[in-house]
Amino acid sequence: MLVELYAVQRGLSGMTIKTKGRTLVSGANGFIGSHLVEALLKKGRNIRALVRIGEKAKHLEKMQAEIVYGNLLNDTSIKNALEGVDKVYHLAAVIPRLRRSSKDIYKINVLGTKSLLQECIKSGVKKFIYFSSIAAVGPRNQPILIDEGSPYIPKDTYGESKYEAEKLVLIFSTRYSLSSIIIRPPLFVYGPRDFGLLRLFQFMKKGRFYFISGMKEHLMSFCYVKNLIQGTILAGEDKDVSNGEIFFLSDIRPYTIGELVQTAADILKVRVSGIIIPKWVANMVRIFLEGLEAIRIPLPVSPNTIRIMTPYWLCNINKAKKQLGYLPQIDLREGLEETIRWYRDKGYL
Repeated sequence: MLVELYAVQRGLSGMTIKTKGRTLVSGANGFIGSHLVEALLKKGRNIRALVRIGEKAKHLEKMQAEIVYGNLLNDTSIKNALEGVDKVYHLAAVIPRLRRSSKDIYKINVLGTKSLLQECIKSGVKKFIYFSSIAAVGPRNQPILIDEGSPYIPKDTYGESKYEAEKLVLIFSTRYSLSSIIIRPPLFVYGPRDFGLLRLFQFMKKGRFYFISGMKEHLMSFCYVKNLIQGTILAGEDKDVSNGEIFFLSDIRPYTIGELVQTAADILKVRVSGIIIPKWVANMVRIFLEGLEAIRIPLPVSPNTIRIMTPYWLCNINKAKKQLGYLPQIDLREGLEETIRWYRDKGYL
């Protein structure tokens, strides 16, 4: 059941202060969203963080962001959250590893985005920055860099939902006075507060990591979260960026899976097994894991992780470099060192 929105600004005894010139960040309680809120606050921006009802947001409270609780499918809560807001960063979405149904993914990622766009128009929001994904365009079977002009070939429900949401953003930006920008990160965004690489590191420490045949040389685009946030802020605050522009953001270059694993092994001071698992065996394991996932059994590794290791997910960031002056500052080793340090500090490794 949807609950009406309520808002809390820290230190004001539950009172909600509504002022002009605020920035709303949806999905603010997530991995990328929390880093974006932190970076914008450091720049002195007035940030309103939209968080799902029932979630805890202690780290956002410590940052002294204004916290609002709501639901993308509740028009009243979105309307209240947008009062006094002139810019929106929309990150809230359902992702595949949460084992949500196709219906849930479509409802939140597409219909939720549409509802937010509609309320933005009514509320007079001036700028809308949408977080899409390389999944909207889909992978390629050859190691080629996808750019902003590449055709859309999404391969799963998540990718299709991001594609449909992108179309909505572009339609609204054309029909109404809502300046919009689309950010496309790669599939693998990593850094402190994310758990996407934790299992890999835990298996490596226990000597249980094995390469799938061909995986060691497999290229993929990665993005350290602070690089992504740097590019996002550049795109969101550059007044010369044209309405409806799309930008891929990733690290300075793609990495092989072998390079990722070996760099992590050096930091962890462990040896990587030389055992190679045949691809047909990995596919059988994936099918088996998908069956377990369907009946909600907790898994040691996501079948989606095995699936996405087959095609190439590579993006070209030249447009962002030329138009935004985007230049990723943190390379793979430094990014992994910070991520592993955070895991250790939190007691996960």
